[in-house]
Amino acid sequence: MSRVACAILAAGAGRRAGGPKAFRILPMVPDRPAAYLTRVAEVALAGGATPVVAVVRPWDQEQAETLVPADVRLVPNPAPERGMLSSLRCAVDALQEAADGLLVFPVDHPEVRPGTVAALIEAFQCDPGSLWRPCLEGRPGHPAILPLAVARAVPSEDLAGGLAAWVRSRGLGWRDLPVPDPGILRNRNT
Repeated sequence: MSRVACAILAAGAGRRAGGPKAFRILPMVPDRPAAYLTRVAEVALAGGATPVVAVVRPWDQEQAETLVPADVRLVPNPAPERGMLSSLRCAVDALQEAADGLLVFPVDHPEVRPGTVAALIEAFQCDPGSLWRPCLEGRPGHPAILPLAVARAVPSEDLAGGLAAWVRSRGLGWRDLPVPDPGILRNRNT
């Protein structure tokens, strides 16, 4: 059975949100307020991803340690201004454990349900050579799963269009997994 690790991308400055999104509070999900970072880590673990690493800015590491479960490893991105792909590379480089796939989970999608993560992992296990993303009514969302070999080829500098543009530039395509989860489309930028 294919093992899927998780990279929580949480090193952004959150300029549009007025500060780092990792520390913003999502009220009442499911029945208690939680920081985005806490919620995303819990969802990844509950959905079956292992190991889970969260990439944060070095100066946010101490605060982040208070927000994640003990089995989530924090990885500093020494140059977060390079963009999201640099954080993805930090996560890939930090993964020592064997994994076949990598769940790429932006911290600004804290409303994703654990069942969506579990469904993505199951789809990847059935077809571990494909890149998987959830979709709702034909609209793609987050998080996505890449084969680890593909994730290891991602550049460390951001590109216009981010990961999606890089995937297209490599001639790769996504497999869309329909899910009944509006959280995959809810990017909490503000």
